[in-house]
Formats: sequence, structure tokens, C-alpha cells
Amino acid sequence: MRAWGLAAIVPLMVAAAHRAHADVDDGLPPQPPPVVHHTAGPWIMFGAGATIFVAAAVEEFLANVGDSVGSVMCAPHCPLPPMTVAFQEIGWMGMGTGVSLVIGGLVWHFLEPAVPATVSVAPMVGPQTGGVTLRAVF
Repeated sequence: MRAWGLAAIVPLMVAAAHRAHADVDDGLPPQPPPVVHHTAGPWIMFGAGATIFVAAAVEEFLANVGDSVGSVMCAPHCPLPPMTVAFQEIGWMGMGTGVSLVIGGLVWHFLEPAVPATVSVAPMVGPQTGGVTLRAVF
């Protein structure tokens, strides 16, 4: 019976000591948690892919409009002009490249570890120089 009572009192004493230590004020304001950010690389890749996709889609649309105008003015079985075929192929390749870059940028963004944003200022002193070095990671 006595051992059970001691086993019940010791955890309470440890918890009370921990709470008392946690309430100690060291005079400093509480530090906010660090702000973490992803790098800009994935978003640049995403934006480049979206831009390439839109440009290729417009180019593909214009190539198809030129194809339909050419087929109206031509006999029923005229071959497509080589430039129309080339523009259509370039449009499809551009759209595929754009989609690949968009997906790659999103995968890169979600798989890269977030890094804390930091700003540091350090003095730079030498025999003939003096100044300040500023380094920012965002």
C-alpha cells in the first residue's frame, strides 16, 4: 500500500516542478516560431510552363484557322501546306512542354523542404575597408 502511494505522489511532484520551471520569466519576450518558405524556383518553372502552354495553344489555334481557311479555298482533296503542318506540330509540342513544366514545378514545390526565412546583418571590417554585409533568404 505504501509503495502505491509513493508511486502516485512522485509523478505529481515532477509535473509540479516542470510547471514551476515553465513559468520562469527570463525577461525576454517570447520568440515567434520561424517563418518557413519555399524557394522561388518551382514557381518560376510553373510560370514558364503556363506561358509556353498558352502561347502554343494560341499558335495551334491560329494554325488550325489557317488550315480551315485553306481547305475552303482548295479542292476537296488538297494536301495541307507544309507550314500549316509544321505549325500544328510545333503547337502540340509546345503544349506538351508547357504541361510538363507546370507539373514539374508543382511536384518540385510540394516535395522540396521548406526553409526558414532569415535576414542577417554582419559588419565587414578590414585594414582598408569597412561596411555591412546583408544576407536575406526568402
